[in-house]
Amino acid sequence: IPGNPKIVVKNMPGGQAVKGLNFVYEKAKPNGLTMLYGPWSVIGWAVQSPGLRADFTKVNVIGGHGVQKIAYVRHDVKEGGLKKNDDIMKVSKFRLGATRPSGNFSIPGRAALDLLGIPYIFVTGYRGNGAVSIAALRGEVKMALNTTTGYYAHTIPQMIKPGRAMAVWYYPFLDEANNPTARKDFPGVESFIDFYTRIKGKKPSGPKWDVLAWHTKANGLFGHLLWLPPGSPKEQWRHFQSAGKRSSRILNC
Repeated sequence: IPGNPKIVVKNMPGGQAVKGLNFVYEKAKPNGLTMLYGPWSVIGWAVQSPGLRADFTKVNVIGGHGVQKIAYVRHDVKEGGLKKNDDIMKVSKFRLGATRPSGNFSIPGRAALDLLGIPYIFVTGYRGNGAVSIAALRGEVKMALNTTTGYYAHTIPQMIKPGRAMAVWYYPFLDEANNPTARKDFPGVESFIDFYTRIKGKKPSGPKWDVLAWHTKANGLFGHLLWLPPGSPKEQWRHFQSAGKRSSRILNC
């Protein structure tokens, strides 16, 4: 970064980044010295969740990137353990963990199970997805979701390699016609679309698939944003986009 500025990273977990989103939107000074990098809670914004006060039509977006998600299930969700991902169709009333009903992992997790007709118990209220991962590690919940980074950094070493869990499917990026793109962040893991098509003999469809597809495109292709609070000088945030993203503080959610 030109000028080698001092950068202070402040982690602010809570409600899958809602705490950080509200902080930067409402309290951060619009002087170009504070920006946020993290998930932007597309469902919370779309349904006007009362806990989310950030209006993303008013913030100054520098850029962003896509985030694929993956679902994993503990082997002990079924007596004798899971031998393959198809075995999830044989279990019921297991606990799916998430941060809140409108969370970025809640919608794909619940929609997939609903589409497949698998009964489950939705457990929410965790303070960040790290807390959900810990709950899965200790067996408090049997199923959870993670992003590419979280999966390789935490789920594989803590859950997959020790034999505590297995990945059942991942959520591929979709084009405008809801067809999967070529990008695959999880080699060897079946996409949800392929899993559903193989199990049900047809591609997913209907209102719940429409919700899942919409969320996958809205949150997946642009899942993490880097943005400045409302009122930041336009010449300043445009400079970030073109000349090196200078900053003295980045809030990470």
